Amino acid sequence: MINTVSKMDDVPMSKKNASKFGDSIDGQMIKQLKAMYSDYLNSPMIYHASKFWENLNKLNIIWLEKDGLNNFKRSVNNNYFNWAVKIYSPYFINLLKMSLNKNFIKFRVFLNLLFVNIPEMNYRTYITDEVKPGFLNRKIYAIYLYLLYMYVLSVDKLGLFKVVEEPSVGNPITVKIDSKRISQDICNSYLEYFYIRKSLEDNFKKITRIVEIGGGYGRLGYVFNKFHSKEIKYIFVDIPPALHIAQWYFDQVTPDIQKFKYREFKNFSDIEIEFGESSICFLLPHQMTLLPDKYADLIINISSLHEMTIPQINHYYELINAKGIYFYTKQWLFWENPEDNISVPAVIYPTNPQWLLLTARINPIHINFFEAIFKL
Repeated sequence: MINTVSKMDDVPMSKKNASKFGDSIDGQMIKQLKAMYSDYLNSPMIYHASKFWENLNKLNIIWLEKDGLNNFKRSVNNNYFNWAVKIYSPYFINLLKMSLNKNFIKFRVFLNLLFVNIPEMNYRTYITDEVKPGFLNRKIYAIYLYLLYMYVLSVDKLGLFKVVEEPSVGNPITVKIDSKRISQDICNSYLEYFYIRKSLEDNFKKITRIVEIGGGYGRLGYVFNKFHSKEIKYIFVDIPPALHIAQWYFDQVTPDIQKFKYREFKNFSDIEIEFGESSICFLLPHQMTLLPDKYADLIINISSLHEMTIPQINHYYELINAKGIYFYTKQWLFWENPEDNISVPAVIYPTNPQWLLLTARINPIHINFFEAIFKL
């Protein structure tokens, strides 16, 4: 997600407030984050985030300071696309109905659902700073993950989902199924990957460069890299602290892959050779304008366009049209942002009439979201 705070110095960044979640972020990482943030502040205002995300990111940075990067999947990630799960959550109810309709819950599965649980899953949200779920809530979360895993297996015609699991980096909330760590992120990311690949059909083979705008810590990029590290360059476009977290994360999960780390540059020609040789690259949003036109075979945006102002949405659509060939979008059907006094229904997106809609659907799990793929 594209996100920021208004002043980096407004947020305390010391080790005094380290919590039981883990060690606080170290001094060198603070220095790197502040430098990245300073460059961000000097970028054009069109790339600065909404008040909604300014407020959330004040929390994000405080949580990073308290809990450290090693625990970001229990804190910051809950402001991305990781969801709290209650028995009345629409995605839990929807998944349970689909499971019953598809006859997932056979005797063996039923037994597993009886015994599956998560021993400990303390985490943070913007509503409650420190959540300590009891047995029943941990049980509901575990059942949700189990059913989500079974659903993904049922639709996976590629047969690749069985070889991926959630990395332990970041201390995620997972259940062990078939000897693998299973999380919301790995399931939702694979569903997005599978939908993109299935929708593009033979054209997927032509995808060699992907730009993800607002990729958070890189959950979807991890899945693409898992299967296509030699064929596809993945470019993350985000602002701090998300871009900072993504750089650190991919150093942990892909230590042997060449990366273009964030830096300031004025012309693409200044970094073209190193950028071209790197499999994973990290840019601030204003640097996307420096990429050559039609540089990206595929541009991705998941659940962040609706959190921008209308001028920003219009600007990003112009940028997407200039820099990409295909565009995958996944957004709320309707989003209301009282902090910025804006409402964003799905019909507000300024889709170019010359774009070709290849496919669109309501997301099968999160039915308040739509997905679509365009040829630009």
